[in-house]
Amino acid sequence: MSNMRYPEIIEKIHTEFNSCGEEMLKEAESLLLQAQSRDCQKGLTLNALGFVNAKQVKESLETTEKKKVAIKDRDLILHYSTNYPLNKFITVDKVVEICKKYNLMKGPISNYMGFVPEKNVKDMLEFKKRIKEDDMPENFIKITKYKHPSLDGPGIQQLQQKYPDGYVPFNVCNFYSTITVKIDPIPNHKYDSVTVEECEEHKFTDWEICAPEKDFDTKDLKKRGFFFFKNPTIKISIPDPVVLQPVKGGYLIITAWGDEASDPIVVNEKMN
Repeated sequence: MSNMRYPEIIEKIHTEFNSCGEEMLKEAESLLLQAQSRDCQKGLTLNALGFVNAKQVKESLETTEKKKVAIKDRDLILHYSTNYPLNKFITVDKVVEICKKYNLMKGPISNYMGFVPEKNVKDMLEFKKRIKEDDMPENFIKITKYKHPSLDGPGIQQLQQKYPDGYVPFNVCNFYSTITVKIDPIPNHKYDSVTVEECEEHKFTDWEICAPEKDFDTKDLKKRGFFFFKNPTIKISIPDPVVLQPVKGGYLIITAWGDEASDPIVVNEKMN
């Protein structure tokens, strides 16, 4: 049994997860070379001279903006590859893309109900010794509805300006019977916080796992901001899960299930 190959689709999923960092690094390096090219530099010079609507100027400015993202991506990948050589880096967008493509759900390991092979337990225990606190992402809430807009209007405006995407760090939130978010003092206004009626809590205390919906207890996942995508054209019955460590900028891949047939527990269960 230990020589059995697991389905090709599983190998494909694992390859896509593991190759994300290398692909991002190649794209980033290509963009950086493009930004240093003579044509791009010429476009920036033309912009400085006043040819602000020239096609080459617009292309150069767009490349310059992409360069900033490329530098950030490159630095992230190099940081994680240096500090965690055994764990591949993957972005949130790439995880979403793979989950959509293969009809997988991403959720916290505390909601996972499936089988965990012995080999992967060892991988996780080893990883736990190596993760650094500085690489952990900040917890936050995503505000979806404010409670008293007529009373808290100035505060809401301030929050919307400071956090335009609605994501607010936990360290500016108070969690009581209601959730309030601290704001800077507003002249002639008695409120120093905004009450939140509805929000999604994003806490990174759990590892996360990508697996089929059937392997999850899903009752509270929607309000916690985790996702599941249904793709009727994809029919996969046994995709092996992938465990992720949330980090700044994305995830580290801790471990992925392999051929469970080689796990002693599975062998015993099949023989009985």
